[in-house]
Amino acid sequence: MIRVTLDLTCSVCHHDQFFLPLPDSDQRHVRCTRCMAVKCHTADLEKAMIALNREKRDAARVA
Repeated sequence: MIRVTLDLTCSVCHHDQFFLPLPDSDQRHVRCTRCMAVKCHTADLEKAMIALNREKRDAARVA
Protein backbone atom coordinates (compact mmCIF):
# COMPACT_ATOMS: atom_id res chain seq x y z
CA MET A 1 0.00 0.00 0.00
CA ILE A 2 1.09 3.54 -0.66
CA ARG A 3 -0.01 6.50 1.48
CA VAL A 4 -1.25 9.57 -0.43
CA THR A 5 -3.09 12.82 0.24
CA LEU A 6 -6.13 13.21 -2.00
CA ASP A 7 -8.61 16.00 -2.58
CA LEU A 8 -11.18 13.79 -0.84
CA THR A 9 -12.20 13.30 2.76
CA CYS A 10 -13.11 10.19 4.67
CA SER A 11 -16.84 10.07 5.33
CA VAL A 12 -16.17 8.56 8.77
CA CYS A 13 -13.36 10.67 10.28
CA HIS A 14 -12.89 13.45 7.65
CA HIS A 15 -9.19 12.66 7.15
CA ASP A 16 -7.62 13.41 3.74
CA GLN A 17 -4.93 10.75 3.54
CA PHE A 18 -5.57 7.35 2.05
CA PHE A 19 -3.85 4.06 1.39
CA LEU A 20 -3.81 3.03 -2.26
CA PRO A 21 -3.06 -0.60 -3.07
CA LEU A 22 -0.01 -1.32 -5.19
CA PRO A 23 -0.67 -2.79 -8.67
CA ASP A 24 0.57 -6.26 -7.70
CA SER A 25 -1.64 -6.38 -4.60
CA ASP A 26 -4.85 -8.37 -4.26
CA GLN A 27 -6.43 -5.40 -2.47
CA ARG A 28 -8.82 -3.27 -4.53
CA HIS A 29 -9.93 -0.68 -1.96
CA VAL A 30 -8.79 2.86 -1.19
CA ARG A 31 -8.74 3.08 2.63
CA CYS A 32 -8.46 5.97 5.07
CA THR A 33 -5.07 6.01 6.81
CA ARG A 34 -6.60 7.10 10.12
CA CYS A 35 -9.66 4.86 10.61
CA MET A 36 -9.11 2.32 7.78
CA ALA A 37 -12.63 2.86 6.41
CA VAL A 38 -13.05 1.96 2.76
CA LYS A 39 -13.44 5.11 0.63
CA CYS A 40 -13.91 3.51 -2.78
CA HIS A 41 -12.64 0.88 -5.19
CA THR A 42 -9.42 1.70 -7.01
CA ALA A 43 -11.18 1.37 -10.39
CA ASP A 44 -13.75 4.01 -9.37
CA LEU A 45 -11.01 6.39 -8.23
CA GLU A 46 -9.16 5.87 -11.51
CA LYS A 47 -12.30 6.65 -13.54
CA ALA A 48 -12.90 9.84 -11.53
CA MET A 49 -9.31 11.01 -12.03
CA ILE A 50 -9.50 10.38 -15.79
CA ALA A 51 -12.75 12.38 -15.97
CA LEU A 52 -11.17 15.30 -14.06
CA ASN A 53 -8.18 15.33 -16.41
CA ARG A 54 -10.53 15.32 -19.38
CA GLU A 55 -12.49 18.28 -17.96
CA LYS A 56 -9.29 20.26 -17.33
CA ARG A 57 -8.02 19.53 -20.85
CA ASP A 58 -11.35 20.59 -22.40
CA ALA A 59 -11.42 23.79 -20.32
CA ALA A 60 -7.88 24.64 -21.45
CA ARG A 61 -8.92 24.27 -25.10
CA VAL A 62 -11.81 26.72 -24.63
CA ALA A 63 -9.65 29.32 -22.87
